Amino acid sequence: MMWNQRIKGILLLLFAGGVYLFSQDILAFFFLLLLLLTPLLSWLLLWLWGGGAQLVLQAPALLAANDSRTGTVSLTGGKTWGVAPRLSCRLQAVNGLTGAVCQKELAAAAIKPGEEIPFVLEQVTTGKLELTVQQGRLLDFFGIFAKKLPCPPSQSCLVYPQTVPVILGSLPYSQTVEDSMLYSQYQPGRDVTEIFALHDYAPGDDLRRIHWKLSAKTDQLQVRDFALPLNHSVVILLELSLPQTAPADLSAAVDVAVSLS
Repeated sequence: MMWNQRIKGILLLLFAGGVYLFSQDILAFFFLLLLLLTPLLSWLLLWLWGGGAQLVLQAPALLAANDSRTGTVSLTGGKTWGVAPRLSCRLQAVNGLTGAVCQKELAAAAIKPGEEIPFVLEQVTTGKLELTVQQGRLLDFFGIFAKKLPCPPSQSCLVYPQTVPVILGSLPYSQTVEDSMLYSQYQPGRDVTEIFALHDYAPGDDLRRIHWKLSAKTDQLQVRDFALPLNHSVVILLELSLPQTAPADLSAAVDVAVSLS
């Protein structure tokens, strides 16, 4: 974009110079002089205005997967007088878990010190995002000259996995399980020392499971469902080093592992 503006300016200067050489008109001379001095004045104002200017990057520290949150890039240290220049910068987000890389171009016209440019992190995946400003420049009013700005320190953003409700089942077992401190909340078992749930009597229910005291109080037969002890721990291992795995697939695998844990 900047080179396009420079080429247009050079062509305009050549045209004005040609008009003056062929016409030798005083107006053509002043027009040519104006075309020469205006870019120089714009360059001088850019360097005077941008003296000591620095970029500041701010981003949310925590995000949820598939959430959209807004961060900001702002300018500090610039002068407040004169025509404010334009700002152009490139923002990069790298996910340390999935390896996904995202770049975003930010631009603002007539920016002033302290003014914030918002940006949105869209469709982020689970992991730790490292946000950096790769390039920051101040452009003059005509977009011909640029002043490079020092890049601010990077910012880290932790993206939590997206968990979903999981209902786990288990295979029938035949052996007796000892008492446990942890019982299933979703499936009954055979531990007679703990009650999983109660239900009204139905034909075919084991008579030995009838809760006689409660049945006497309610005047209706109540049947006990015994609890299922959980004595076996399960360790979920997630392989993250497989080659040619899409970042979205890695993020989904993390979400599933966290949901099961």
